[in-house]
Amino acid sequence: DDDEDETAELLRELEKIKRERAEKQAQEVLQLSIKVDREKAAALQKEKERDIALGNPLLNPHKDPGAKRRADE
Repeated sequence: DDDEDETAELLRELEKIKRERAEKQAQEVLQLSIKVDREKAAALQKEKERDIALGNPLLNPHKDPGAKRRADE
C-alpha cells in the first residue's frame, strides 16, 4: 500500500515537472516571437523612412529635381 502511495506521488511530481517545463518552453517561444515581431516592425519602419527620404527631393540630392515638374510651372 505504501509503495502504491509513493508511486502515485512520484507520478504526480513527474506530471508537475512536465507541465512546468512545457510552460517554460511556451514562454520562451512567446518571448522569441515577440522579439522577432519587434525586429520586423523596426525593419519595416526603417524601410518606410528610407523610402520617404528618397522620395523627398530636398533629402535626396541625387534625384533629378526637374524630372517631375508640374505643367503649370
